Amino acid sequence: MIFVRYFLLLAVLCGSTALWAQQTRIDSLKASLKTMNQDTSRALIMIQIAESLKGSKPDEALDYAENAVSISERNDFDRGLAYAHNVVGQINRYQGNYEEAMQSFVQSLTYSKRIADQKQIANSYFGIGTVCQLQGDYPLANTNYKRALAIREALRDKEGMAGSFINLGVLCSAQEKFQEANGYLLKAIPLCEEVGNKSELSRAYTNIGAAAKSLHMYESSLSYLQKAIKIKEEIGDKRGQGFAQGELGELYRAQSKFDQALEAHKKSQELFEKIQEKRGMIYAYLNIADTYTDQSKYDEALEHYNKAMRLSIATDSKQDIIDANRRLGVMYLKQKSYEKAAEFLNEALNMANLNPDDARLLAIHRNLADVALRRKKYDDAVEPLEHAKDYALKRKNNREIEEIYVELINTCKKANLPVNAAKVATYEGALQRFKESLTKPQDEMQEAPGNRR
Repeated sequence: MIFVRYFLLLAVLCGSTALWAQQTRIDSLKASLKTMNQDTSRALIMIQIAESLKGSKPDEALDYAENAVSISERNDFDRGLAYAHNVVGQINRYQGNYEEAMQSFVQSLTYSKRIADQKQIANSYFGIGTVCQLQGDYPLANTNYKRALAIREALRDKEGMAGSFINLGVLCSAQEKFQEANGYLLKAIPLCEEVGNKSELSRAYTNIGAAAKSLHMYESSLSYLQKAIKIKEEIGDKRGQGFAQGELGELYRAQSKFDQALEAHKKSQELFEKIQEKRGMIYAYLNIADTYTDQSKYDEALEHYNKAMRLSIATDSKQDIIDANRRLGVMYLKQKSYEKAAEFLNEALNMANLNPDDARLLAIHRNLADVALRRKKYDDAVEPLEHAKDYALKRKNNREIEEIYVELINTCKKANLPVNAAKVATYEGALQRFKESLTKPQDEMQEAPGNRR
């Protein structure tokens, strides 16, 4: 017990030291600002203060960053405009204001090119990529992340390279390409350690933990998430803590440890609400709702799905609106409210078709097939399963491909229509050829390019 208390005290002291150091830096910058008369120097100090505050006090950070923009505009200070617009973009992105964030990142890119600042050009492409990803445009996100990475590699900007690898990993995870995600994330760790960037190191740990959970590597996932949370607490990164706690909750939910899952998800919610991080709040509300759905506590689930839906609409976060509709559909499916389930799933499908994302479209089509199968309308289930099969083939996900072929065969047999006899033979042949094409057991996800051993 004495040793436990000692290590707990040590953890608190380490966290307090890190927080104290961050606050000391902010206080020092604010003191310098009071004595600084030159406008351009004041703008640069304001940008540094905004950078330091953006994760814990985003509203205050935004005030400093916008003041830096105003001062830089008055003084035709392009460097200040390049940097300040980038910080404004980051804060708006955190708060779910994606259009404003995109405008700021594009302005940052314009001024960065004007002053030929390659590092800031990369940062601008990176920022544009983050907004594209949040809006569900994964190909454009990938393009901008790789533009940023190419510049950072040319500059040997190791800290920037780490950030690029992490976001490429996150992008792969969003598309359920978990092995590829791990390839990128593992490249980031030694770079973060070399430059001593604890914030990015903990972000890499969070996302490796999330990917490991999706691959059912629960002990490994827990280890990485605990490392991430510890670092986030030490450096006072509430936003990062919120996402790490959310992934911890999802890890517990995957193991049906619902009390622990809800505890972690509610911590995540509190952290995001405290800093008014809207994207994080949606994330927490959906996770809490899913956990209640798993326990058949549908009233509590509906309350949190509705919170997520209202905030998603308010922030025009299309992918979150799609997710909320799909998850509401799944909830009603579990309640055997099939018409409501189909209504929400079709709404999700209509939006997803306008904002293509193979993983989401595959999930929605499988859910729609489930609705038809539960109602014993087997012929109605064939079309969504065929769409799901096409997306699985496109994603090259071996496990999904085999599962959907088997489901198609069984569904066509149950439909017992003359036309389906030929379909069964076609699907059985396709499944056999697919199995023969697998020369050895494979993970359902592909490895990262350039990361094969």
